[in-house]
Order: sequence, then structure tokens, then C-alpha cells
Amino acid sequence: MRDVATISHVAATTWPARSRFTALALGTCGFFALWAASLESVWLTHSTAELSRTTLEWFGLHVTRNGMQLQHASGFHCSVGIECTIGLPLAAFWLALALAPGTSKTRWRGALLGLIILVVANTVRVNHLVWLGVHLPAQFDLWHRGVWRMLMIGVPLLLFAWVTRCAQTRTGD
Repeated sequence: MRDVATISHVAATTWPARSRFTALALGTCGFFALWAASLESVWLTHSTAELSRTTLEWFGLHVTRNGMQLQHASGFHCSVGIECTIGLPLAAFWLALALAPGTSKTRWRGALLGLIILVVANTVRVNHLVWLGVHLPAQFDLWHRGVWRMLMIGVPLLLFAWVTRCAQTRTGD
């Protein structure tokens, strides 16, 4: 009987912090799913396109943006759709992080780190695809439909594994 009381006490003291983060992660996933299904995802796609246009300019590749379209003087143009944003990988990462063991502080740090890393990875991805479209158009489909798709699945998985391993190392598990 004593074990049951100890288990219920531990669950009562650790669940509130975990449930707040879990609720946030589930809410984010649900919000993104509803948002992606509607036409209200314009802000995310426009932001992704603008971030890519700006960083491409920094590296000397001059492209223009018209809404979700990125265009180059060579004639290459592409559209940044909702699947080209970090929305789904980030929502999946946050959901996995919410359900993983660890402290609330570790989860919040992991969530912020995941956001930063996924924004950088996705910006590199879109920039690379635009560069390929301009300079090596024959390689565009291979990288767009194959290599980058797998990498954008792998990045959140590796990030999740790393964050949970760091959490276990800090707690001594």
C-alpha cells in the first residue's frame, strides 16, 4: 500500500508542470493542423519566403518575392507552400518533447532550441533549393523530393534524441 501512496504523490507533484507543457504542445499541433488546412497559413509561408529571400540576398543571389513566389532573373521560380515551412516538423518535435521524460525547464529549453534549429535548417533548405533551381536545375527535383525531405524528417528526430539524452544526463538517469 505504501508504494501506491508514493507513486500517487510523485505523480501529483510532477504532473502539473508536465501537463502545462503537454497542453501547449498538443494545442500547437492542433492549431497548426487546423491552420494548415485553412487558407490562414499565408503568414507562415510568406515569412518563410521573405526569410529565404533576405538570406539569399546576403549571399549574393538576387531573387524577388511576390507573395509566396520566389523568382530569379534566370527564369527560375518556385512557390513556398505550407509544407515548405517549419510548422509540421516543429509541431511534431514539440509533441514528442511534451511526452518525453524530463523536467519542465528542460522541455522549455528544448522547445526553444528546437525552434531555432528548425528555422535555420529550413532556411538553409529553401535557400539551397533556390540555388539549385538557378544553377543546377536538373538536380532540383532530386533534392526537393528526396534528400531534403528525408533530412527535414531526420533533423527533428535527431534533435529530440539529443535533447532527451541531455535531459537524462543532467538528471542522472
